[in-house]
Amino acid sequence: GVYETLKAQIDLAELVGQFAELEDRGNTKDCFCPINEQSSKNPAFKIYDDSFYCFSCEAHGDVTSFWKLIHGFASNWDAAQDLARKYNIELPQMDPEARKRYEERRQREEGWAGAAQANHERLLGGSASARKAREYLTDRGFTEEHWRRFQLGVDAAGQRVTIPYWSGGQIHGQVARALGDDLVPKYLYPKADEFALKRRTLFMQDSPRSQEYLLVEGFFDQLASEALGIPAIAAGSAGFSKEQTADLLDMAKKGATFVISRDKDERGRERAQDMLEKLYPYARLMPDLPGDGKDLADFYREHGEAAEEEIRDLMEEGEDAVELALARL
Repeated sequence: GVYETLKAQIDLAELVGQFAELEDRGNTKDCFCPINEQSSKNPAFKIYDDSFYCFSCEAHGDVTSFWKLIHGFASNWDAAQDLARKYNIELPQMDPEARKRYEERRQREEGWAGAAQANHERLLGGSASARKAREYLTDRGFTEEHWRRFQLGVDAAGQRVTIPYWSGGQIHGQVARALGDDLVPKYLYPKADEFALKRRTLFMQDSPRSQEYLLVEGFFDQLASEALGIPAIAAGSAGFSKEQTADLLDMAKKGATFVISRDKDERGRERAQDMLEKLYPYARLMPDLPGDGKDLADFYREHGEAAEEEIRDLMEEGEDAVELALARL
């Protein structure tokens, strides 16, 4: 598609670097906000691979979003066409109906982004429910930087933490997790046709790359892995769907590989084995994390940043479906 083509061919850091001086911080490239005047004295604009977030004005998005904001275009479509002309990129030809679908999709993304922003601002507020939500997130090991980076929030009722459903640098929906165990159901999800693509996509912050990913079940597992600097993709509590599995196989054909981290319950083991076989030969199964915790989120909650080395070591020990079958024989 149009926006995916631009993300794949334009380096966001190079683009932003035309308007501000960047500092390489390892996981991010930082600068003073080129979009709005900063109130803080330290660089607040951070680039995470092909997406950005400003801790000062809270602008966020991809290369098209940045181009729209920096030049004041009325729509993402206009910004995309101008950006393509600047970089001499030939965009996919679209008939009017296809363009209409793309515009509707982008509008849905912007609608979800607006809802996420409202919930995020509520999380940073002074209400009792906001304090409770911040305590919940802090207890799980997520700092204010993580709240802002992933745009975590709290719903209007003050009963659930909200997690934007990131996919390829855009927000495609929103998930809500109950703050108390007495609230049922524990998680709330958008319906399939409410997602930006009218279906559940892979839960991941950045665009797909030719690299190794950790496959996890829960959203907090994925956020914990990303907080540790380990690229991860989550399925959600329902497990990877047929469409999501097809997305993973498409990524694999373009160079991605996967290590599966399974939940330590019967359902988690069954799902992990199923995905291991479906993704062969592109996936390996990681040995279980030590301790009594159920999943990666629990392990991160207990060990914090020290969990990274242990997880990476276990990833190296991962075995594929054939290796495990031979071992059983």
